[in-house]
Amino acid sequence: MQDAISGKPFDTVLLNMRQRHGDVFRIFIPNLFGETWVLMGRDANQFVFSEQDKNLDQALGGVIGTAVSGKKTMGTKERKDTESGKIFDKASAAFFSNKQALARATTIFVDSAEDFCDRMEREIKPEQNVFEILWTYVVQTNADMLYGNGENAGRIVCKTIDSINKDGLFSPQVRQAGDDLQSVLQARFEDRVENPGKYEGEDSLFEEFFQLSGGNADEEMLSGLQQFMLTLQLAANGNQLVTIRWLMSHVYADPAILEGVRKEVREKLAEKGEGATLRSLKLDDLLGLSLTNACITEAVRLHSDIPSKLTLRSAEIDMNFGGYTIPKGATIFLYADAVHKDDKYFPDAAAFCPHRYTNPEVFNQMNRDREIVTFGHGRKRCTGELHARSQISALLASFVMRFDMDLETKEPENRMPEDHDGPFVFDTANTLQLVNLRQRAEVDAHSTKVPVAAAAAALLGQRAELLAEQEVQQGGSASASGCPFSALKASVFGRSTADLSD
Repeated sequence: MQDAISGKPFDTVLLNMRQRHGDVFRIFIPNLFGETWVLMGRDANQFVFSEQDKNLDQALGGVIGTAVSGKKTMGTKERKDTESGKIFDKASAAFFSNKQALARATTIFVDSAEDFCDRMEREIKPEQNVFEILWTYVVQTNADMLYGNGENAGRIVCKTIDSINKDGLFSPQVRQAGDDLQSVLQARFEDRVENPGKYEGEDSLFEEFFQLSGGNADEEMLSGLQQFMLTLQLAANGNQLVTIRWLMSHVYADPAILEGVRKEVREKLAEKGEGATLRSLKLDDLLGLSLTNACITEAVRLHSDIPSKLTLRSAEIDMNFGGYTIPKGATIFLYADAVHKDDKYFPDAAAFCPHRYTNPEVFNQMNRDREIVTFGHGRKRCTGELHARSQISALLASFVMRFDMDLETKEPENRMPEDHDGPFVFDTANTLQLVNLRQRAEVDAHSTKVPVAAAAAALLGQRAELLAEQEVQQGGSASASGCPFSALKASVFGRSTADLSD
């Protein structure tokens, strides 16, 4: 408690508690969670995401719903027992798990990313921070995807997220935005009843709900829809906006990674044939950008709220972990960052090293061992993961292929700040600025003037050999998830392009 009161970083508070009490301890949070068991470590990840997955209910949605509505909100399992809850789940599955719907959404993501970059070329001034414009675009795109006619809904969700950033999750401003959104949803539902042809063929979660409900929804069902949709929107943006901000900052801060991402996008376009443009990219193309997706994974590991900092579950049965009995009804708070930030599992854990995941066998093993849990696991794995990867990949591809930008931070020598923010606190992310947006300089990938480009390509293609070399040099076993940039950046970047090509 003294750590928290003294203003120590969120990570420090929890890890100090772990040092004193071990991997499992109990705290009490009145009016919100009550009896809460905090779990940490790889065994805890396996316990929550694998062993007891079927006996644990999601708790985060209820917390967000309570914050927005001002009244106790039912959990996932409670919702599933209601008629409206069954409709929500069917609509969500039809929207997020439907391959055709995802393919159509990908086309929207690609086109909207390119349209946004067109706008940036026309409107942005050199001194403007790209992120100040980008975040409203992302929120609006998500609102359109969830609510359909998202003009009003998107505006309200932008207001809600801005209020969370400035005033906290449980502020009156957030609650007011929730009330405003409910009014908009009521009006939009009535308009769908009166003008069904107006929305025919619309790709939105709202339309899926409307069709499954048969156009019949009372005030209580619409209130449940509002809480369900806003929970999705806030959870998505709490992760997605922060992920995009850190991801683009890390990529543009490291010329080698930036050139590596550009290289794989160029190669993907070449695979698609003459005349292919970024607007030609489909879902499988975006998911096939291995370094880009590794960058997404690494940004989520280092900086996201869910699940890294905040995985909340409610125990549906008595269960045992670490010699303790966790009673039915207790809240479990899994702090997955205890593994994500551990050098034992992620050497040089504070560094942004996407190459940890570019070897499929290594990445799959990390998933099986529950060392990397960036999108969760089991039945409660993030249903929107492919949407998020598709949207972020499209956005990053559009930016890197068109623009150069400069990262500015508030740290000495413009260093990347360390991220110790707690859940739904984005202060550190908000200090990141990408400025001086300009047309990308055309660079010969084999030019000796840009050795980092060749270095990135060399590292991407020689990861296994580099790890083996590390093992010999260190006289021990190198971690399979080690980042070649961390150990070899100085020596590799000190060599000439001719050396690297040899």
